[in-house]
Amino acid sequence: MLDFAFKGAFASLLWGPVLNREENWIARIPFEFHFDQTTLPPGDYSLAIAGRPGGIRLRDQRTGRSVPVLPQRREPGRSEPKLVFLRHGRNHFLRQIWLPGFPGYWMAQSRLERGLERASSQPALIRIPVEERS
Repeated sequence: MLDFAFKGAFASLLWGPVLNREENWIARIPFEFHFDQTTLPPGDYSLAIAGRPGGIRLRDQRTGRSVPVLPQRREPGRSEPKLVFLRHGRNHFLRQIWLPGFPGYWMAQSRLERGLERASSQPALIRIPVEERS
């Protein structure tokens, strides 16, 4: 029992600072975009690691509205911090999130995106830089 308590305390010391991070990153998104079944307006969005590993919180700085992001998969490797969108016509879809010190997060394709993909040509890839807050 003592071993279990020690492991739990050690894990909270190790992961606590990571899981309780404030919104350390910000991205300026100049277009309306879709994530899952939600449409979000253009604006400044903060990003934070959510309360459990693998989750991210995306928050509109103007309205304060938060959207939990649970990626479909994670990819090891390092990349410059950025958000990656696919554009089908006038519709933009959040597909990847890359943050410093974390794996790349890949989002599942929504029903709307699948429908547009079947009906249109090759989507355009758009990268938005993510900056660390000062």
